[in-house]
Amino acid sequence: MSHLSLAWQKRLLMVYCAIAIGISAGVSYCSLVEPRETGMTVTPIRIVPLPQPIPSAALISKEEYHRIHQWRLQLDSINGVASQFGKRPTHGDVWTLRDTLLYLEDLYHQQFK
Repeated sequence: MSHLSLAWQKRLLMVYCAIAIGISAGVSYCSLVEPRETGMTVTPIRIVPLPQPIPSAALISKEEYHRIHQWRLQLDSINGVASQFGKRPTHGDVWTLRDTLLYLEDLYHQQFK
């Protein structure tokens, strides 16, 4: 279309609009003047909710939780010392080991709710 002049582009747009309006008017006229007796039926779909899986055993045992918690406390103390010297690393959107340990602790507490 870019190789056509502006006048030809306007003409083609007018022809396209005339054809679209004509087809729309024809379909509307036929649906109003000659209604069909058979309508389209819609069959409802019954959605059955999926049952929630019941965990058979704890995902994280109490011993594992205590080890994870102790490890996180050690990392927190190391990070505190590193931040005092201004050597705290920045990771952006990457999960650090501390974030992963916090997630595991949260998962442990959620399994008992």
